Amino acid sequence: MEKILLGMLMQKPYTGYGIRKKMELSTKFFFSTSQGSINPAFKKLEKKEFVTTKEEVSNGRLHKIYTITDSGRVYFKEWLNSEVGVSKVKNDMLLRLFFFPYASENEKIGILENYLTELKTHIETLQNLGNVPQVRENCNEYEAATMEFGIGYYSFIYDWYTNYLKKIKK
Repeated sequence: MEKILLGMLMQKPYTGYGIRKKMELSTKFFFSTSQGSINPAFKKLEKKEFVTTKEEVSNGRLHKIYTITDSGRVYFKEWLNSEVGVSKVKNDMLLRLFFFPYASENEKIGILENYLTELKTHIETLQNLGNVPQVRENCNEYEAATMEFGIGYYSFIYDWYTNYLKKIKK
């Protein structure tokens, strides 16, 4: 979570609400985080002096604006340039597939059909997000590439499980 917050702040200062909104349109599709972890992560980053805060009143409401510090930039850049290991796949459907010997044929088909429905919805959400003018206009080439990767990734999974379902139904 801390890396996501610092990365967002590399673009510009944000309020916690602003970052939450940006995450809803971007990182939530490929990196699992809870919205409740944003404020505690900001507190850790403040303690490490990687971010500063400024309070402003707007429309009668107090807003905390977070800005990355020079040491926060250095820390973020060190992380960005550090070696990237291959992540282990954590996929609940893949785990269920591993244990399919303990499910009936109808249960297997039902599980796969439900999963494919969810995947299709997820892919459509990503595709639709790419068509939202606000997202498209404020998206840099790397954010667009990340979205393109996500669509391709989930489309591959969708195609793979669709073919596997056909194999099971034979």
